[in-house]
Amino acid sequence: MTYSQQALIGSSGYMPEDVWDVMSMIESGKYNLESIITHEFTLKDISKAIITAGKVDEALNVVIKF
Repeated sequence: MTYSQQALIGSSGYMPEDVWDVMSMIESGKYNLESIITHEFTLKDISKAIITAGKVDEALNVVIKF
């Protein structure tokens, strides 16, 4: 989900170079990515995850665990 839009965007929307750049950044360990995850949900709670992601004053990044 991005901002208050209710759209799911997968990595297939990016160029392969972009994905490799992000993977390199993650692997570098320079960034604490877990600090930007505000909510986690299981797949069975996807409806609640989508509603939460739409609350831009409360949610920064919502993760759905498969």
